[in-house]
Amino acid sequence: MRSRRACEAPARRVGEELHRFRSRVSQAQPTVTIRDKNAKVLFSGLAPGFVGSWQINAEVPADVTPGMALPLVVTAAGAQSNTVTIAVQ
Repeated sequence: MRSRRACEAPARRVGEELHRFRSRVSQAQPTVTIRDKNAKVLFSGLAPGFVGSWQINAEVPADVTPGMALPLVVTAAGAQSNTVTIAVQ
């Protein structure tokens, strides 16, 4: 069974699922990159119980080198998000 942690959690492990919430996202399938590695998008859609929030669940790639501030970027319909950082153990 896959382990789940909210995006606000302080750290993730390789292979763990993370959740990212956004407001204005295209319905186009997003891509998620963590330190320039493509993360597998497991879900992208309206967040249940949060009006107007779009939820993206992605799996931390196995080949990401752990670190305290890895850049995460979401791209959808040619538009790129601001870069945020996450910790990966």
